[in-house]
Amino acid sequence: MGKEERKAHHQELVAEGESIDESVLEQLMLPGVHENTTFYEGRINAGDTVELSLATADTPPEYEELAFSPDIDTEGYFTISLNQYDLSNKSVLRFFIKGDYPSEQIFDIPIFEAQEGMENIGVRE
Repeated sequence: MGKEERKAHHQELVAEGESIDESVLEQLMLPGVHENTTFYEGRINAGDTVELSLATADTPPEYEELAFSPDIDTEGYFTISLNQYDLSNKSVLRFFIKGDYPSEQIFDIPIFEAQEGMENIGVRE
């Protein structure tokens, strides 16, 4: 995915009712998640932090904060283990990105049906 395609993709994932600072998109890589994903790797801008929550498939959704913040390396890559969570009744993995922005940058990554080969999601080439 090219830089402009990646930017457009992430703009579509901005949480409803939220706005973002364009600079959050510089290194952002938040791939899709499936119900059978147990290992997830993404990327944010170096120096930023991220908190996560899972939304139920209910309307309106209820959010469950994940009990940890992932370690982020010097290039902004992070990994999370999802194997302790049942994603089958969840609809969204929500990312709260904090950094040098006027407010939290919030992205909602949809959780898709289980698919063979989607247990490990990574972004490094």
